Amino acid sequence: MIGGMDQFNILTSGTRERIRAEVRRLFEGFGRDGGYILSASDHFFDTPAENLRAFAEAAKECEY
Repeated sequence: MIGGMDQFNILTSGTRERIRAEVRRLFEGFGRDGGYILSASDHFFDTPAENLRAFAEAAKECEY
């Protein structure tokens, strides 16, 4: 499965903590048995760079 991150309400306008929590929720919910690829549901052109960094850092912490 790929996607799931809400790019409008969380990735673009969410706090660092909210982004981190959502990454963890998605990974634990869909990635339990492997095969999940974390990504935005659609584009992220209007997302601040610091939010993309928070997204990437949180994803790095997720391991199978």
